[in-house]
Amino acid sequence: MPILNYCACIESIRLQAGKAMGLGDVSNMVIPKPVLISPARRGGTINVRYFMPHSCHKALAITGAIALASSCATEGTVAHRMTQLTDYGDINIEHPGGVP
Repeated sequence: MPILNYCACIESIRLQAGKAMGLGDVSNMVIPKPVLISPARRGGTINVRYFMPHSCHKALAITGAIALASSCATEGTVAHRMTQLTDYGDINIEHPGGVP
């Protein structure tokens, strides 16, 4: 899928999610910010793509990092099942800018 179509698909999901969250029409807002997660591939804990409206962030906002790390450590979440963490020390998040 070409990247522009992919971003349009993510934007459509973001708009629907905003309505489902009770935020109404979020087309002129920067929230909610969708993320896509996958298993780590470069030695980190988890891999993420963090989307701003209409583009993929080059790294990850601190608020997104906190939310993702919290979900990695919370049993029953998709992120926890993906990482299968048992030791809650460092959580290294892979993103387009690297692994911090």
